[in-house]
Amino acid sequence: MKGCVSEYQNCSIRDIAERYIEGEPQISGTPVHAGDADSRIHGLDTADKSRREHTTLYDILFYAVLPDSSEKIGLFINVEAQNRYNPGYPLIKRGIYYCSRMLSAQFGRDFADGQYDKLKKVYSIWICANAPDSRDNTITRYSLAEEMLLGTAAEEQKNYDLLSVVMVCFNDRQIEKRLQGGMEGKDSADLVRLLSVLLSSAVETEEKKQILEEEYSIPMTREIESEVSHMCNLSQGLIEKGVAKGIAQGISQGIAQGADKRNMEIAAELLKMAMPAASILKVTGISMDQLRKIAEETGLSLTE
Repeated sequence: MKGCVSEYQNCSIRDIAERYIEGEPQISGTPVHAGDADSRIHGLDTADKSRREHTTLYDILFYAVLPDSSEKIGLFINVEAQNRYNPGYPLIKRGIYYCSRMLSAQFGRDFADGQYDKLKKVYSIWICANAPDSRDNTITRYSLAEEMLLGTAAEEQKNYDLLSVVMVCFNDRQIEKRLQGGMEGKDSADLVRLLSVLLSSAVETEEKKQILEEEYSIPMTREIESEVSHMCNLSQGLIEKGVAKGIAQGISQGIAQGADKRNMEIAAELLKMAMPAASILKVTGISMDQLRKIAEETGLSLTE
């Protein structure tokens, strides 16, 4: 929030965490399907349903109070993690769509007919861990802006600046440079380094904990250490050599339980990680026809 959301750039990390985030945001670890009405994040349904549109799934969705405000106004902030910067369409368009859905979803919940002054601003922040080199080490914000075509009249910014999409991009190929550079002294640069270190498959868990504690003043409590270790395990699973080792163990365990079913489940998980089709076939042993069927049933794309 400090590095991406302009409303909090002058706030301390402690104030953001303790004063401006309402409740305790939780992470939806599994997709929310239509009918799963119990999956909520701070009172907000992470499945945005519409009778005429398909269900929109949010990774994290929470409400934040604006600082230095005399009235209770706030922001809806959505955070998404992407393993692929180019999933077959411009990711920025999906971010704009998510913002639009968060705006329209406020009708009937935060305002009624004729109460558009109660609309809350929305942010959609996208963390792209495998960005192309042209996007590496960048944070880009897309917002609504006023363009005066005739005359000199001006509207208050708060009345039109209602949505922002932020793309946070980095990749493992520059991780060594960031490790050697240390903290760069700017909130946005610190954010890229923090995320790239935390999510990197090239940095060992203990080194990550040391960087978090010494450079970012994040105390390594038992709870945070456990969360960092868990995240490290997830990041390791995104690279093929790490996945292959786990797959081999999973296959051996699945033989007695029905190896074919187990291999199909593993293949579905690897599709979500965007592993190339050839690699999935190699480590699971299923056929290309079976893999195509899984992709069709799950709505996922095959990567060459």
